[in-house]
Amino acid sequence: MFFLNTISHLKATLFYVLYNCFLFRSISWILLQPLRRFGLARRPYALLIGIEQYKENGVWGQLPGARGDIRLYKEILTKGLGIHPYDIIVMNDFEFSPLSTFYPTRHNMEREIRKLGSSLRVGDLGFFSYSGHAKQLKEHAPSEADGMDEAIVPVDGSNEGENLIKDNELNSWLVAPLPAGATLLAACDASPSH
Repeated sequence: MFFLNTISHLKATLFYVLYNCFLFRSISWILLQPLRRFGLARRPYALLIGIEQYKENGVWGQLPGARGDIRLYKEILTKGLGIHPYDIIVMNDFEFSPLSTFYPTRHNMEREIRKLGSSLRVGDLGFFSYSGHAKQLKEHAPSEADGMDEAIVPVDGSNEGENLIKDNELNSWLVAPLPAGATLLAACDASPSH
């Protein structure tokens, strides 16, 4: 119980820090409204991904906090930054069926992550969050000092590494396409698994 209270306290602290950091963004967002009205600046976009139950439950286990994370980020983005809910894409396993395009499989996540990375232009604000499991894998061609790849685990990810989204892929889909002058904020609440 102490551990859960500590986690709740950390999330409340994170909310406070993010909200105060976003205060500056809120002011700049208000100042950009006249520019947006005439099409000279674009609006912000967000992608929120949360996974509570995995297909391989014996390996990954359940994460009941993803629902709360998405609710918290949506509140920060809509109330703190004034982002319209239509500009927030949510992918999760508790509101969408496995047949939905917003069910967080590797294929669906890749599509939405690439869309966020390629849609941001100069002056845009993007926000990416992931709440779920993560894993470290040995690199085939070591490019990192520790010789390990970090990966987030889609709902159809396997413990052997199948369908995982590696840090290098996230970089090429989400960060590399960003033009100078675009801002991307990212939050990852990932439970490491072995």
